[in-house]
Amino acid sequence: MKEIAEHYAPGNIPDTTEGLIQFLYDELWRISTAINATPVGLAVVVIGVPLLVPSTLTEYRLFEGADPQYDLPGGGWQQTVGEWVCPATGLYQLNGSIAVAPFGAGNKDYSIALLLYQNDVKLYQRGSTGDDSFPHYANMAVSARILRGDVIRMTMTIVHDQFAGQTTYEADMSITSTSVG
Repeated sequence: MKEIAEHYAPGNIPDTTEGLIQFLYDELWRISTAINATPVGLAVVVIGVPLLVPSTLTEYRLFEGADPQYDLPGGGWQQTVGEWVCPATGLYQLNGSIAVAPFGAGNKDYSIALLLYQNDVKLYQRGSTGDDSFPHYANMAVSARILRGDVIRMTMTIVHDQFAGQTTYEADMSITSTSVG
């Protein structure tokens, strides 16, 4: 596996006290840069995906077959199943959103939810319920410790109170490393 963190080695300590403050500032900057020099991340977006809206609660995987906008470094994106495999243990910022287009004549409710899974365990869920003549949105921003090899995926649930129908949705997911270790 490709090394993703810069290694830190201390610089030479200055001979004068005047240079010490600048030296310490520079060293702390180099240390923080080495800790955070992890361009681990993912961004994937899908637009205009057809969606069957059932009258029983149904869960759909998001991003199956989707090409990522970026997947750094080393590529943890599993395109066929729409999952991301973490390449390095650390703290990550996980963001996601979904927008479902309106598809009814009004006065009937439907519900959506956006779900985030880590190793098949639901980590977080956000939802929306309301009239079928309006679009519905759900979004999330979650910070989580993810271990190397953990699998991250997002799904959505949808149900209409009275009938089945067809609509489209847009969704995005981004994952960014905020620290390593």
